[in-house]
Amino acid sequence: MFHIPSLVYLCGEKEISMNINKLTQVIIGAAIEVHRALGPGLLESAYEECLCRELSLQQIQFERQKLLPLEYKKLKIECGYRLDLLVLDFGTFCLILIRMSEAILGKV
Repeated sequence: MFHIPSLVYLCGEKEISMNINKLTQVIIGAAIEVHRALGPGLLESAYEECLCRELSLQQIQFERQKLLPLEYKKLKIECGYRLDLLVLDFGTFCLILIRMSEAILGKV
C-alpha cells in the first residue's frame, strides 16, 4: 500500500495547485502500475525499487532515502528523518512514504 501524505500548497496559488495535482496523478498512476504488475505481499524495498523504475520510465525526477536533519535544543541531528522518496517535478515536490499492509480493512 502506498501512502501519500498531505501535500504542501505554497501560497495557495492556482498554478501551484495544478502542478501538485499533475504530480500526484503521475505518482498514483505509477504506484497503481507497480501494484498491478507485482500484486501484494512483497517487501517495501521491492515496491520502492519498482516505483523508482516506473518514475524513471516516465522521466520524473526523484531522490531516494533522502535524509532530513532536525534540530533539538540547538543540537543538529543529521539523520532526523529519512524519506522513502522525494519526488521533484512540475515545479513542486511530494514526499512519499512506502508502506505495505497485509490487508486493507473496510468498515464492518
